[in-house]
Amino acid sequence: MLSQHINQFDSFISSLEIKIRGILPGEKAHLKMIPENRKSLIQPLYDSSKARQSAVLILLFQEDGKTKTVFIKRNTYVGVHSGQISFPGGRFEESDSSLLETALREAEEEVNIPSSEVCVIGMLSPLFIQASNFEVLPVVGYLKKVPTLIPDPTEVESVFTCEVEVFFQPNAKQTIEIELINKTKIKAPCFMVSDFCIWGATSMILSELIELINN
Repeated sequence: MLSQHINQFDSFISSLEIKIRGILPGEKAHLKMIPENRKSLIQPLYDSSKARQSAVLILLFQEDGKTKTVFIKRNTYVGVHSGQISFPGGRFEESDSSLLETALREAEEEVNIPSSEVCVIGMLSPLFIQASNFEVLPVVGYLKKVPTLIPDPTEVESVFTCEVEVFFQPNAKQTIEIELINKTKIKAPCFMVSDFCIWGATSMILSELIELINN
């Protein structure tokens, strides 16, 4: 049974690696998870040279026969992404040789994912976030073992894992009212995972991953 699960995970990774090298869903998938009144967040013709660069890591691994991924809940602070659920990651530093290195470095710093052990599959479509003037590059990779996740308390409030299969359930995608940091309330599509609401840029990245797997 264990070898069967391993073979299924290997087959899933091989299939995803082929798909990620093809035509990505990109904006089509992103738009499914953006509030109607905030569609200006997607700007295909924006000047990327003015955006701050960042990267996140979508880590896939197998545990108990299930394919899982990792999310973090950011600390509460004065900023547009305060307390939000996201993939591990952060801004590009001058010491980084590439955005790939940024994603791996940040994931190791934030939740102890060993960058040297991550097998990189590829990248999803970059996403521009107007609210914070960041362009985010999602890096997809996997581990051949279950990670020992240790959140850095200076950046991360908590870390949790989730079965990828959850996002394909009929009730996974919902629309709820969200209160922003300026107390404005908006209705936004999101993914509900236990008590966690995944919305905004993270849900848009996740939407592309889901569509890519579905294709």
